[in-house]
Amino acid sequence: NLISLAVRLHDPDNLLGKGEDAGITVLLLEKGAPGTEGLHIGDHHDPIGEYFENGPIVGRDVIVPAKNVLGGQDYVGKGWKMLMESLAGGRMVSLPASGISAMRVAAAATGAYSMVRQQFGIPIGKMEGIEAKVGKMAGISYSFEAARVFGCSAVDQGIQPPVTSAVMKAYSTEVAREIGIDAMDVTAGAGVMQGPNNIIGRGYCAAPVAVTVEGANIMTRTLMIFGQGATRCHPFAYKVVQAVESNDVDAFRSNLLGWLWQFVAGLFMSILQGVTRGWFTVKVPDVAPETRTFYRRLGWATTRFGLLTNLAMFFIGGKLKARGNLTGRYADVLAWLFIATSTLRRYEAEGRRREDLPLVQYGVTYALAQIQRAFEGLYENFDGPVGLVLRTIGRLWVGLNPLAKMPSDAMTHKAAQVLQRYDEQYLRLYEGMYLPTDSSKGMGRLLDAFRKTQEAEPVRNKIRNAQKQRKLPRGSAEELVDAALDAGIITSGEHKTLSAARDACLAAIEVDVFTHDEFVGKAPHGLTATGDGGA
Repeated sequence: NLISLAVRLHDPDNLLGKGEDAGITVLLLEKGAPGTEGLHIGDHHDPIGEYFENGPIVGRDVIVPAKNVLGGQDYVGKGWKMLMESLAGGRMVSLPASGISAMRVAAAATGAYSMVRQQFGIPIGKMEGIEAKVGKMAGISYSFEAARVFGCSAVDQGIQPPVTSAVMKAYSTEVAREIGIDAMDVTAGAGVMQGPNNIIGRGYCAAPVAVTVEGANIMTRTLMIFGQGATRCHPFAYKVVQAVESNDVDAFRSNLLGWLWQFVAGLFMSILQGVTRGWFTVKVPDVAPETRTFYRRLGWATTRFGLLTNLAMFFIGGKLKARGNLTGRYADVLAWLFIATSTLRRYEAEGRRREDLPLVQYGVTYALAQIQRAFEGLYENFDGPVGLVLRTIGRLWVGLNPLAKMPSDAMTHKAAQVLQRYDEQYLRLYEGMYLPTDSSKGMGRLLDAFRKTQEAEPVRNKIRNAQKQRKLPRGSAEELVDAALDAGIITSGEHKTLSAARDACLAAIEVDVFTHDEFVGKAPHGLTATGDGGA
């Protein structure tokens, strides 16, 4: 019943004392109030079939009293600032939470599924192709949760961080979509076949909604992040602009000289850090010894980023806004610097848990590899007077002396193992997420199977050892459970444990089957989840 509406306010008679064009102003509209007879709300859009309340607001000849200006008449014309402040907070809180929760659910479910689903007598999670996807989910979901908490800490302190919130909105929703695709690849048919027991499918379908709302990610990446950040975060650029606007010659001279000195110092340090790969040239704080190399690499990347930013502002200048591909790569560097820093900060803040180190190593290495790729793109596409040098000598140097490469197979294996064990760490990492205890359907059924199949692993090992001694024929442990009991290889309790795990795993990987009437929507009781078409 209450609508906040941003309008471009025109006041031809200057009744409000703000000029004829008063600027963007936010109004409050009360449905049913006098003057709102021409207001119509309640219609709906259908965003890709997902439940996401969205619809048009239509009005004709709607009258709003001046007292309904949000903030009072003193705030006429201040709507843009209000919108940006509200957008910054919303982008930092709601959309990253949506994207990262989707990431974490996909990671938790896929890690469990990879150990419950078997092929060729082994869990598919032990196959390197599957393991690569699971390891990526584990490391990246850890890093993005760290970035979410770090970013929200600014909002908790009353800060509205426009650049950080734009980074988090764009990259959390974009990477969530990527993780959703990975989860679909691993779960395969269980992700494709819709129904009450499909854990992954709906999140995969909904990903474009989060990517689109509150500013499409393409625009956020190519226009907003570096476009705002380059000026707002630069120690001299904005001050130079302010000095010009206020005609302050002394301030202009001092800030311009400071800017030039920063450029020269940055050029020297960038070369020195490149030669030493950050050793002896980057001051590392008092952190865990096992992460110190990452701090050096981030310091090195930050210095290079500062140098390239100055080059862009000096030699491309006002045309930079039209160079979306270039500014998008600058945004990539800034975003992944923030994500890597947040990952390291989380490791320190949570007491340097050694069991989380594989996730930290994967997350930071992945971030550095993304930064490296963005740097390569910047060097390859930089034009202007220095473009030839960067595209030739610079690009060759960056390629021969990279910040990092993508995580190795060994690193990926260690990260994947974190998601493939049902233990205290697994539950802690997904604390705050809804992990249902109902073992009869969906995620609860999968987690029950995950726990039971892990408990049954010692029994499987007994059967495998008996096979090596030729006491049992070939076959999976589940197929030989009765024969193993008869041969006295396992106890009745162990037989019960493995049988329960077998039944739970079969139930967890089962997809939904519908009768014809259910499928075409004629059945009165909706969808069944029995796997037998309701028979």
